[in-house]
Amino acid sequence: MRRCILWFMTIVLACAPTLCPAQDGTVRDARSIILGKIQADGTVRDARSIILGKIQTDGTVRDARSIILGKIQTDGTVRDARSIILGKIQADGTVRDARSIILGTIQADGTVRNARSELIGRAQAVNRQWAAAYFFFNFFR
Repeated sequence: MRRCILWFMTIVLACAPTLCPAQDGTVRDARSIILGKIQADGTVRDARSIILGKIQTDGTVRDARSIILGKIQTDGTVRDARSIILGKIQADGTVRDARSIILGTIQADGTVRNARSELIGRAQAVNRQWAAAYFFFNFFR
């Protein structure tokens, strides 16, 4: 009996990674097609792993050539390279444009919805502000 339990535990542990979805920063569209990846260090890659840019720890958003595209401030305000306000990411995940019109939401589980509550993508295990920079402020598209 002990051998059977040990065998069962080995099988469960071996299969565990395939039973749980990866929380690796992968960004997907509404059809679950991989758009790219936002790595833990802020590096943004496309679906072919080509570096598109980086979101630095201070919120500065840069392209692949290190040119500043904008900045996400600590209060969630998003600015372009000329410091013009593009919008704001609120603590609850609501994303608004510069006129305070709701663009969409980023839920705690990484689900991204537009203003009509339609699914537009997923960004699991990605900082909400980084996901908003990707989906709503088009820094990397």
